[in-house]
Amino acid sequence: MKVLIDGVTYKLVSPDDEASLEKAIQTNSKHIFGENSFYFDVKKIIRSKAGIASIPDGYAILFEPKPRWCIVEVELASHPIYEHVISQLSKFNRGIEDTQTRKNIVDMLYEVFSKDDILKAQLKKKIKTGEIYKFILDLLSEDPLIIVAIDEKTEELQEALVDLRGEVRVLEFKTFRREGVSEELNAYVFEPLIESKTPGSERSSSRITNRGISGAMYSLFDAKGVDNVTYGECESLARRIKPDTKFNRHHFSWHKGKYKKGLGASSQHRQDSSIAYDEQYHIGGKPDQTVQLFHRLEEFCLNIDAGNIAQNYLAKYIRYDYQGHIFCCVHIDKSKIRVWLKLNYNNLHNPPAYARDVSKVGHWGMGDVEVNVSDTDSLEGAKLLIRQSFDENKKA
Repeated sequence: MKVLIDGVTYKLVSPDDEASLEKAIQTNSKHIFGENSFYFDVKKIIRSKAGIASIPDGYAILFEPKPRWCIVEVELASHPIYEHVISQLSKFNRGIEDTQTRKNIVDMLYEVFSKDDILKAQLKKKIKTGEIYKFILDLLSEDPLIIVAIDEKTEELQEALVDLRGEVRVLEFKTFRREGVSEELNAYVFEPLIESKTPGSERSSSRITNRGISGAMYSLFDAKGVDNVTYGECESLARRIKPDTKFNRHHFSWHKGKYKKGLGASSQHRQDSSIAYDEQYHIGGKPDQTVQLFHRLEEFCLNIDAGNIAQNYLAKYIRYDYQGHIFCCVHIDKSKIRVWLKLNYNNLHNPPAYARDVSKVGHWGMGDVEVNVSDTDSLEGAKLLIRQSFDENKKA
């Protein structure tokens, strides 16, 4: 990818290392976290009750829309997601459960302000009181926002974060380097966590809030699978968006029914002529090898009962059903195809290594078994499971 600015070309590059990405985020912290924020490049250990230690890359205090504290973890997309990133974030969650650990972080932040008269004066002005320690102590009595700053927001990362406790936000921070010069001149592309206020922004924000509960709920259905979402999750989500909401179980059932009938967020987007959910939408930009695997899988699904299989293109996946009975859902990644089947993993006889039980894991498609297809061998194994799913669900 390249960016052209006034005739000057910038090329997308991977950070030289995690330290350089961390430095870029620290330098641009006011642009990322908001003008009223404080960012702390302090390596303070978080230790769980069992003594398991982890060290976040930084901490931040935000003041918009309300004061809250953040744990910042800087990562490279090349790192193993589950073995490295998720493991680290899980340690954070365990660590902050310990009262003494939170007290240590309070003392650390207070010390930073105490040693810097300018920071201290800025904070006093924001909180309109001189009781800095009490402010930090009260702030850290609440759970933090965990921010994962990474050079590429991959689908694997998004999927892995679904089951992580607490509120986690991903900051995709891309680096573009100017071509044709000997020194490093970088440009950065990212979505600020706190947008600068502009005239008319409050009116625009109000319009978004009025539509926010439904949109957020449909996004949750997309991310976890509509049947995996509980009423409690939706009620909590609704109250975060609109504290005085009268959201109840009737609303929850109504939204689920509307979503399942295809009248939810996906269909609303489909009616927008700027978004066409078709084959090209799903295969566009994917490697030829992956697209060829998909076409072979597609052909197999459609020919299980030729003429009676329906293929539907949705926002996150492609669905196959027989007379209204869904038996297969497919999502095309760059390096593999993820297939979800309506099967019970525990009933499978000697399931292959590329199949897993996702009955308790958030995912997009319908079904509790996920099969990862990356080559001809895994495709042939997937065909057997797809056929089994078809046979079991056509009788439903």
